[in-house]
Amino acid sequence: MADVSIRNNPRESRYEINVDEAVAGFADYMLTDGLITFTHTEIAAAHEGQGLGSQLVRFALDDVRATGERSVLPRSEERRVGKESS
Repeated sequence: MADVSIRNNPRESRYEINVDEAVAGFADYMLTDGLITFTHTEIAAAHEGQGLGSQLVRFALDDVRATGERSVLPRSEERRVGKESS
């Protein structure tokens, strides 16, 4: 079974979901006074259908709520990356 972990990476302004210590997806954000805006969410094609996007977004929203410092302004686009099947 794969080891899945999620963390905030403030240096890159994004939350990252890792599978076996490799980044499998991320949710970019911008910080402004009192707001966090999620601008882009991406999960690698190799990890589609595993529920990683849902886990990532749930973690990020829970983390923002837990700090209580900002309100969320959702504007995210979801994009698949990697080789597309034909």
